[in-house]
Amino acid sequence: MLIADMIHSCFKRQCRRSAVCSIGGAFAEAVATVAVKNGMDVGRFVAIIMQDFGRRANDSIIATLQQNVAGCGSSRC
Repeated sequence: MLIADMIHSCFKRQCRRSAVCSIGGAFAEAVATVAVKNGMDVGRFVAIIMQDFGRRANDSIIATLQQNVAGCGSSRC
């Protein structure tokens, strides 16, 4: 349920922008670059991407993401 909660929570742009900023580094820079190329601010871009992911992801993809978020992305888990 963690992934579903992440996808469906945090509807304010500032919250989404803050989430990307908290990850920081190259990831935040890449997200900002793609957002600008698409004529959007980071918050709106993240909302669209997360909604799209929520519609397209199957159970296997969600399970894999859940493992990675939990820090269990390697074969030793």
